[in-house]
Amino acid sequence: MVITEQVPSRVPHPPIVEAIVDIDCELPPGMKLEDIETTARDSLQDNYPQLQKRLLQQFQIRQQGEGPPEHEVGDGRLEALLFRSDDNLQLTQFRRSGYSFNRLAPYDGMDVYLPEIERTWENYREIALPVRIGKVGLRMINRIAVPLNQHGGLNLEAYFTTGPQLPLVEGRSLSFTGFLNQHQIIDEGSGHQANIALAVEGKQGDKLIVLLDIDVFDLRTRETLEWPDIAPVLASLRNLKNQLFFNILTKECRNLYTCQS
Repeated sequence: MVITEQVPSRVPHPPIVEAIVDIDCELPPGMKLEDIETTARDSLQDNYPQLQKRLLQQFQIRQQGEGPPEHEVGDGRLEALLFRSDDNLQLTQFRRSGYSFNRLAPYDGMDVYLPEIERTWENYREIALPVRIGKVGLRMINRIAVPLNQHGGLNLEAYFTTGPQLPLVEGRSLSFTGFLNQHQIIDEGSGHQANIALAVEGKQGDKLIVLLDIDVFDLRTRETLEWPDIAPVLASLRNLKNQLFFNILTKECRNLYTCQS
């Protein structure tokens, strides 16, 4: 796949069903989410009034001799505080391992959400007091409806430049009805990495629903926690994500979403 130098920053009708920003952090020794729950809830109450908790439950199974196995369930450990908007389309997470921002469709473009990401990150930084940053990630899950041919199959190469290949079988005409294809890549120039997955979700009328999951991330540890130091990393990851997206989709596929190329 050849990456073009310049690509559009967005499409008029993006097929994104979920956008996720992850910033993994190391918290101070002894810091517990239970200790900051009330402060975090109060700081986000206006825009994220719904609070959910994600617990990690530990199970142990022991067996002695010929006796029956014994089960032991440990106390659940609080792993994340999930703050949801009233419409359930937006989510801010305070995790034991860092901060996350999730946006579900309809998705209006990263520029629209960056101020809110900055605001909620600053809330997390001031309340959780992380000491350093690890992985910074940007993930976009796209749901693309491509038309099936008259036999109910898909000419994959007409819509995607990368993906699985069909075997050539003499005397038979084969087409895809399902697949799962994954790539792990690194951009040698920036050091960013990406996981790309292309998979069939199912049929919808005369269309096949294909999920394109692009997860770009940088694993370098950073001691600086200020937003002006994080924003350029996200911008660079976004640029790589856009280049991957617009080069994985063919022009015919991009035209389904009225892309400007």
